[in-house]
Amino acid sequence: MPPRSVIKVSEEVSVVCPELLFLELASSIEKTPREDLLKGEVALALVGFELCGTYLLSNEGQCGSVQEKMRKGFANTHQSLTNKEKIEKYIANCGRLDGVASARRALEIIQEGSHSPMESSLFMLLCGPRSHGGMGFPRGLLNYRVKTSRGQRLIDLAWPHFGVGIEYLGRNYHGISEVERDDRRRNEIGGEGVTIFNVRYEDLAQLYRFKQLVEVLSKSTGVRVRVRSSAFWKRHALMKSVVLSNGI
Repeated sequence: MPPRSVIKVSEEVSVVCPELLFLELASSIEKTPREDLLKGEVALALVGFELCGTYLLSNEGQCGSVQEKMRKGFANTHQSLTNKEKIEKYIANCGRLDGVASARRALEIIQEGSHSPMESSLFMLLCGPRSHGGMGFPRGLLNYRVKTSRGQRLIDLAWPHFGVGIEYLGRNYHGISEVERDDRRRNEIGGEGVTIFNVRYEDLAQLYRFKQLVEVLSKSTGVRVRVRSSAFWKRHALMKSVVLSNGI
């Protein structure tokens, strides 16, 4: 293994570095039956989004203030545990260790800067490669910063060169104050020349609504998306079964 693969936490405890964790998970995937490899690589990519993002998924047994932060299934952090460049460099130094091939394929899907599990899922379904069930839209930017008259605003997923962005509204998004706040926010961003589309869980989970979203994005960006293969929609359904399992 490359140097600094193991981190000493205390005299009694050592842990693997995030990059080695990613490779070990990839190694376990390659030991599964071939028909499960695609699903495993999608799940591995989700882990990569978390490692390269600013959120941690909830664990059972958390208590106190941490548990409160995880009331939506995750907690946000100040910085990511690692990034794609670090993982890529680590894998490059691992020679022919088990998991290298799957790790590299999963890395092609990952985008840095996700603030939540559903932002990761949104990106994978729309910008993920066709080979894994994504729609293959140009890679957008997660939590893209826009300067407005009232300060900086973040867009969950944006294509700045197209002037288009997406805001994900969680399943518990019902409060009037939240709606009014985000309406003002969307107007501020719109004033800077970016068209914002609101997306709910159902727009991703229900196929006919997802196809409507794809059609709207295609018209707004000018990116033609044509899918004529039934095999693709099977891969898409497989990806969806993995990335929407949290349903936050």
